[in-house]
Parts: sequence; C-alpha cells; structure tokens
Amino acid sequence: EFMNQGTRSALRMKLAERIRSRLLAPEGAWAACLRYWLRRAGGLVLPWFFRGDRCECPCCGGHFRRFMTFRTSGWRMENARCPRCGSFQRQRVLWLYLQRETDLLSRPIRVLQIAPDLAFFLRLSALGNVDYVTGDLQRSPMISRQMDITQLPFGADRFDLILCSHVLEHVPDDRRALGELKRVLRPDGLALLQHPINDIDQTDEDPAVVDPDERLRRWGQADHVRTYGHDYLQRLADAGFQAELLAYHDQLPEATVQRYGLRDQSTPRSQDIAVCRTPPA
Repeated sequence: EFMNQGTRSALRMKLAERIRSRLLAPEGAWAACLRYWLRRAGGLVLPWFFRGDRCECPCCGGHFRRFMTFRTSGWRMENARCPRCGSFQRQRVLWLYLQRETDLLSRPIRVLQIAPDLAFFLRLSALGNVDYVTGDLQRSPMISRQMDITQLPFGADRFDLILCSHVLEHVPDDRRALGELKRVLRPDGLALLQHPINDIDQTDEDPAVVDPDERLRRWGQADHVRTYGHDYLQRLADAGFQAELLAYHDQLPEATVQRYGLRDQSTPRSQDIAVCRTPPA
C-alpha cells in the first residue's frame, strides 16, 4: 500500500530536520567546516545565475535580479537569501539599522557575536576598527572562541556591541543566557537580539519535550525548545535590560524594502530587532 503524498512529505520533513540537528550538534565540527566552505564556494558561483540589478544586498553590496528561495521544515521563504553572502531578511534589516541608526561601525568597538552568520562574519572581520569576537558551542572557521552562551568566558563590561540572532530559542536556560549577555555588555553598550516571536501571550516552552518530532510539530524546528510570545520583552527586562522591540523594516520607504528584500511573509516578526541597553543607574 502506497503512502499518500502528505505522509511522504511529512516523513521527508522529519528526516531533513533530524539530519540538520545532527549536523548542528556541538561535536559536528566537520559539518560546520563543510557548510562554511560550501557557502563560500556558492558565493562565488551563485551570483552569476542571479545576475541583474533589481535587488541589492546591503551586507555584501551584491546586485541581483532577485534573492534566492529558501526551503526548510516544510515551508519556504521567497526572495529570501543573498546568492553571494547568504544573508536573510533579518541580517539585511540588522545591517541597515547598524549602518543608518548608530555610529558603531565608524569608531573603535569590541563586538561579540553569538553563532555568527556568514554575511556579518565577512563584513565585521574586514573592519579594522572592530575587535570582533565570535562564539558558539560548535567549532567552525567562523568561531574565534568555542563557548557556552550560559557561561561566557569574559569579564564584566567587556563589549560595546553584542549580536545574537535566532539563538535563544535553541537554549534550554535562556534566562541565564540573557543574564550573561547583560553581564558582559558595557554600561553604554548595545545588544541587538533577533528571535522569532509568535502572536501568543506567553512563551510556549516545556523542558519535558525532548522528542525531535514533537519539537518540530510544536515549535517549528527539531532543535527548538520554545516559541517566544508577547512576554519576550519582559524576559529581557527580567535580565536587566532596558529594551524595545523595533520593526525597523516598517520604518523604511517601500522602495528600500523592495530593493533590499526586507519583507519576510512566512515569519514576519523574525527580523524584528530587540534593542537592549543597560538602564541608567
């Protein structure tokens, strides 16, 4: 008896998520290195197939006829990924915010990025005024120090800028992680966090849920441990941050949104920026 199309699709999705979770395991350094070099190679080849001038990536300066479609976990994002540097909408929005709304890229600063993406890694590594530290559980060519976000190996008040995007939904003790980010941020520093937020009052989490299939069903990805709700800002406040949630792409002209491919219809709040500061004494 043959499986129907829906069942086959669900099985393929589960298999892909299990493979992805395995490749992202902390001990899977070889997989991280492979992904890195494949992405670097793709950045040399893919722009040729997308050549044009309808779209532009603010992270790498590339010009294309469109951005690439990205597929994962049974859903797809159209006009999402830069063919050259691999940036998604959230990275492009964040780079524009840094570039246009702060002076951080024009003066000497210390930056900590947790689980860096290729687009930011390439740009920030090339800036002579930036003391750039990258960290993750997993070793890779983009990681300068292997570390646990819930126990950062730095003294207090170390960094002027902290970048953390789509990380905390993977971390069982996210409150401790937020406390560590607050601890290592300078009193006049800035932490920019991005995490998917659903239209629910309370964050949905349950530490008893460890089955990858149930995590995939409940939280959209086999290695997620929660979905944030409207109480996300309260969690940041509980950690000691003074925070505002900024949908920066909504403040930009529509022509800019279209040019840089900033609108994400599939997960519309995943590119919102939590702008976090230390409250004045």
